[in-house]
Amino acid sequence: MARALSLVERGASAPLSLPRRLLLANGLAILAVVAHHAAAWVLLAMFWWADSFSTVAALPDLSRVGSPSYYFLLAVNVLTRFSVPTFVFVSGFFTAYALKGAGTVRQGWRVIFSRLVWLLVPYVIWSLVIFIARWVESCEEVCQAESLTTYAQKLLFGDATGAYYYVFVLTVFMLSAPLLALVARVRGRQLLAVSWLILFAVRSLPYLSLLTGTPLLTDAPAPLLHICLLLFYFALGLVYRTQMEALKPWLGRIKPYLPVLIVAFGLLSLIDSEWFSRLNTNALSPDHAHSSLFVEGYSLAIILAFAAFERIPIPGTRALMALGGAVYGVYLLHPLLPEYLARAVHRFFPWFLAYPLALQLFLVAGSIGLPLLFMHAVRRSPFKRYYRYLFG
Repeated sequence: MARALSLVERGASAPLSLPRRLLLANGLAILAVVAHHAAAWVLLAMFWWADSFSTVAALPDLSRVGSPSYYFLLAVNVLTRFSVPTFVFVSGFFTAYALKGAGTVRQGWRVIFSRLVWLLVPYVIWSLVIFIARWVESCEEVCQAESLTTYAQKLLFGDATGAYYYVFVLTVFMLSAPLLALVARVRGRQLLAVSWLILFAVRSLPYLSLLTGTPLLTDAPAPLLHICLLLFYFALGLVYRTQMEALKPWLGRIKPYLPVLIVAFGLLSLIDSEWFSRLNTNALSPDHAHSSLFVEGYSLAIILAFAAFERIPIPGTRALMALGGAVYGVYLLHPLLPEYLARAVHRFFPWFLAYPLALQLFLVAGSIGLPLLFMHAVRRSPFKRYYRYLFG
């Protein structure tokens, strides 16, 4: 354990303060989110667009299952799942920091409402952009617009695109934060225990479904599931900020084990995901079928490592911290980009689909680079006064 600890601490040249480490964590998390979404499109190209670059008997072409490219993309799909728990933990930490000066729950809500403006205004703007983009796509055949009620429901629950569920969940958590922060100060352990039990119960249900052959939670609202799965991480951020000094000795004791736990839980997550996907015929949904308690252990170990280690040997630390500062704008702008870039390659350069690792790199670079370029252009333009309304 001591050797593992020394190897981890050797890489970074200078210690980072906790806020800078959390900024670094956010940068790494948004890179992971984009890589996760890009990998889904590369896998789709590998199986469903194979006839564009090779001769296949039928689609989907499963001949690449078990290939090095397949296992690489599987690893990307699974090992990037620490990203949203990390976002939620960091949000909980800084929400507790913002509430520090609020003497009452009412004052706390005033603080929260002022922060929610910069969370929700950009979200509404980019949701409307996505609604328009999808409507324009439908006009290739017959223009199809959904009802205003449907658009309103999608806007309310973060359904403009799959990734936007996070905004709904974070809004719920922030509205609850003045009360949760109070509980975190006086009953922090109990709050973490209850939220972990909820997480454990939901993550256990796919295995129970597999054993019994009975689909479970198939009718459960997705927003409720997301809240149950992420409440623990928001509570952890609140508790860590409000009881930081008391938790430092505990973090110091587990610090030598964290690198080993990250590797162990990461490997178990990969094995579990492949085993489960091959055996399971009654998954809750594609969003939940491949995440497990092992993934939660992996995510938790990474989060605690960012809290515990002042020196973090990650290449490109400065670039990742800069990316962490632009994380919300990139998160809002990126969801359609892997899809549109993959479709452009499919239409104009189908031969490129034969190289999945290069395609993955291209989709990740484009889906991060284009939002950053647009954000930079707005900041340098006459519209810079609207930057916060667009990107938070």
